[in-house]
Amino acid sequence: MRVRDFFKAYYKLSKMGIVFFAILTSSFSYMLSLPDFSFFALENFVWFCIAFYFVCSGSFILNQAQEGSLDEKMKRTFCRPIPQGQISLYQAYLLAGFFLFIGHVLLLLIQVQTALLSLITVVLYNLFYTLWWKKKLSYGAVLGAIPGAMPPVIGYSLSGGDIFSTQSMYLFLLLFFWQMPHFWSLAIHYKKDYKRAGFPILPVMRGNSQTLYQIGFYLLAYLGLALSSPLFLRAGLMYVFLLVPFALILFYQFYKYFYNPKNWLPFFLWVNMSILVYFCVPILDKWIFQSVVKYQLSLVGL
Repeated sequence: MRVRDFFKAYYKLSKMGIVFFAILTSSFSYMLSLPDFSFFALENFVWFCIAFYFVCSGSFILNQAQEGSLDEKMKRTFCRPIPQGQISLYQAYLLAGFFLFIGHVLLLLIQVQTALLSLITVVLYNLFYTLWWKKKLSYGAVLGAIPGAMPPVIGYSLSGGDIFSTQSMYLFLLLFFWQMPHFWSLAIHYKKDYKRAGFPILPVMRGNSQTLYQIGFYLLAYLGLALSSPLFLRAGLMYVFLLVPFALILFYQFYKYFYNPKNWLPFFLWVNMSILVYFCVPILDKWIFQSVVKYQLSLVGL
């Protein structure tokens, strides 16, 4: 295999897009946990990103090794490296084990609580979700959303902050509720693929109509939580200029999607874009507030 082909296969195997998303949400959470941005520890943060990269990549590589035989049955996943024979199961398991070991050793050296939370997340995702919930339960995505929502809690723990604080729980629940509209809209579109592989996902077991109602329920929970964010953390200009408009756009996009499920992509893209915006908003409002306070103090000579 050429070097270029190897890196392309590795990119698919480790699901780099999702790895980047996990690192991004955990980084935003870490910054929100700081009392002031002067507490930002660059060296710790860089080492955390490296360690968390290894953990996330290792977990996704392990997931693809666990589902290699099922990926062969789905058109959407047949092109992955294991079904295509570009990487063997042995190589995938070996690489996953090495990455998970390195990642958790590095996290232990940085923050014990962070390493423990990361290990719990991997166990929930690769053992409980991949091997049981996803294969046995039509609502497996709801349980699977628990490890999927852990990156911000892991990031929040990096500073030694209280992971059960209102800020941490807000970010966890925001990512938790977001996952059902994200996954189920994708599942409706690839329903035949999932059925062929034998996954008892909601659209397969309960039909598209019931799934759309469930998407609407979790979307309301997601947007309701986002709009009530001033109860959990500081809200300011960005809440008004970004968070509220995105909520209105998502309501409109879901309305169109509900009555025409074939037009799923705009709703799917807006849902995915919204979570990044909603994680940025608290950081921007906190930064703006602290800048204003510092400016006012400088005016009075403090």
